[in-house]
Amino acid sequence: MERNPRDFEKPIQLINSNAEAACDFLRSRSIAGGYSGNTTTNTNAATQIKEVRYPKYITQEHYNHCRINPSPPRTVKRSIQWPLFLDLHYKAASQVFFDTLPCYKGPSLATNFTLVYPFTILAHFTELESAVGPYGVEEGLVRVGVGMEERGELLKGLGSALEAAEAAAGVAGSG
Repeated sequence: MERNPRDFEKPIQLINSNAEAACDFLRSRSIAGGYSGNTTTNTNAATQIKEVRYPKYITQEHYNHCRINPSPPRTVKRSIQWPLFLDLHYKAASQVFFDTLPCYKGPSLATNFTLVYPFTILAHFTELESAVGPYGVEEGLVRVGVGMEERGELLKGLGSALEAAEAAAGVAGSG
């Protein structure tokens, strides 16, 4: 255990960099990011992402104010932490995105490979109705813990899963 954290910063930098690249890609395909998709076809399939919940985009000023800055300062470039959460329009789109994303499935606090799971379903299973209703928690919220995979492959997998979710919404309507 004593030796494990000696070279911890290098993997964390890669994970953070991959997570930010994934978030930038996904946010560019979200309504909150200004994406309207191909509206010449089925408008339900234009985009399925309402918002990417990630400190860079949500409560950035609060995140910067509260995060811990090392003292004394390190030479390591600090970046925003993972994981990210996807707020998709329809539960069916969330399910297809989850099922199609080519990565491991399951909850974890941190790994060096990407993990995805249906956050609301697992975190609030016993009180799902009360969490979704009055508190506005999205039932289809997907948590993605980004890992150290090759960035191009990671983005390709996210793109494929998003396309599958968009296609499913086009077929299913309001899912």
